Amino acid sequence: MDAYLYRKVNELSPGQTVRLVDPHSDIINTQHKPLVKWFPDGLSYNGCQWAEATLTNPNQSIEAIREWLLEIARRGEYEECPSRFQAVVVFETVKSAKRAARQIGLHDRYDIFKISDVDPTGPFYSQHRRGTTIPEVLLDAEQYWNQTPHRSGEREYLLKCPVTVDSLVDTVSSD
Repeated sequence: MDAYLYRKVNELSPGQTVRLVDPHSDIINTQHKPLVKWFPDGLSYNGCQWAEATLTNPNQSIEAIREWLLEIARRGEYEECPSRFQAVVVFETVKSAKRAARQIGLHDRYDIFKISDVDPTGPFYSQHRRGTTIPEVLLDAEQYWNQTPHRSGEREYLLKCPVTVDSLVDTVSSD
């Protein structure tokens, strides 16, 4: 299938490969070197962001905690699925990628890239991550990895890094 990925404007270029960050590199903060045990091959860009998130920044910490709980649930029963810490999230249509980018809304504009002829894992349903307590978020994680369909949200897929983007398809604003 063809898949579509969004990234902050100018973060990627056509033909560029999204790779894992070497866990021994200077990019990963030295206090996070114990992550090498969990991710010996390295971390994706998002994985680095979640690893570096501080609990003093509410916006960062809430998303990071959700991702860590998703990872803990994956390691418990769904190890055959790729880790979100070592993958990119892709969508089956340009329209879905645009909607997901707008929902995230962390940046003003996003580029949408096409990745041709890939076999991602999924679909997963993004709206399951709405719990407000730790038990609810753990339940959300179980439903996410079970691929339980949801009425709203986008169907997303995971592609383990490295991933090479083919072409820039569109640019979308988050408003």
